[in-house]
Amino acid sequence: MHASDSARALAALLTQVLHDQVGASGKISKLTREVAQSHERVKELERQLQELTHIEQSIQQRETPVERKEKE
Repeated sequence: MHASDSARALAALLTQVLHDQVGASGKISKLTREVAQSHERVKELERQLQELTHIEQSIQQRETPVERKEKE
């Protein structure tokens, strides 16, 4: 029993659609991983910014030697 030309064409089309879906799924997985990595990087940068902000505030709150002499 031989498949008709239209059945072979349909099978080829379905095969291509499935292949495309697998490829798209792989791309989606890759993009999902990249988004998660980017999110972690943003969190790390926010943490570093917070630390620098605390350091800057600490420096600004310190008295300078000139300020100490003026109080004497």
